[in-house]
Amino acid sequence: MRVIFVNAFKTPNPLMWITAIWTRGKYSHCEFLFDDEKMFGASFTEGKCRFDDAHIEDHKSFEVHTINTTPEEEQKVREFCEKYDGREYDYAGLFGFVFRSNSFDSRRRAFCSEIMSEGLTQCTKFSVSKKPHRMSPVRLHRDLNPCFITDEYCEED
Repeated sequence: MRVIFVNAFKTPNPLMWITAIWTRGKYSHCEFLFDDEKMFGASFTEGKCRFDDAHIEDHKSFEVHTINTTPEEEQKVREFCEKYDGREYDYAGLFGFVFRSNSFDSRRRAFCSEIMSEGLTQCTKFSVSKKPHRMSPVRLHRDLNPCFITDEYCEED
């Protein structure tokens, strides 16, 4: 299974830049990438959690990392994601990792790094350093970095 991290500074989106700067890194978004080339994540712009076709070659800001999971673990993560599919994006929840607070957490909504950290913790051997609702894409990347098997960077031609 692979994970995608978006390098905010390779996008034209100032909100992504602010997120990355605030969390002291370069990442502003993350998603799962399954072996069948389907991505899953919580989309700020679409306002919901959703599956999407992966067209990683079209996104110069994507960094794709392979993590060591079994086919059974990947299937469990997919089933976990199916439970979140269609749920609303947790805009207020973003303040949880910005202000280090539990009071913004919603069990009915989710944001990108929250879904990924919870799915990885519940369905695989990976664990993360913070509670899912307090996890930023930058922190998740740091936690997973030792587990990356391969890296792909979508570079400009």
